[in-house]
Amino acid sequence: MRDHGSFLGKDEYLQNMKNCMENKDQTYNNWETADHALERFSKRIQEIDLKYTNKKILIVAHGGVINLYFAKILGKLDTTFERILTNSFCDYGLIQNDKVLKDIAKI
Repeated sequence: MRDHGSFLGKDEYLQNMKNCMENKDQTYNNWETADHALERFSKRIQEIDLKYTNKKILIVAHGGVINLYFAKILGKLDTTFERILTNSFCDYGLIQNDKVLKDIAKI
């Protein structure tokens, strides 16, 4: 939910992302807070998971929010920004029964 922020160059974007991930309850460049993004994403995943019991579900998301979600499950929210930096195009991870089988990050 970054629609209200201004365009950022690569360096500014990375600094903004770092600020957001290190201060999850604060907003930068009019983005939603990381806490809010994680809560919104987690709630929706839970709804989908309950609706499609015993089904394989594919979730496609941007690196920030998906890394927040994986970091939450792994108990490593303090490493979210570093996790994001390890991602490349079309990275994926696997979660089953609230356990990470394949981490999206390469750390």
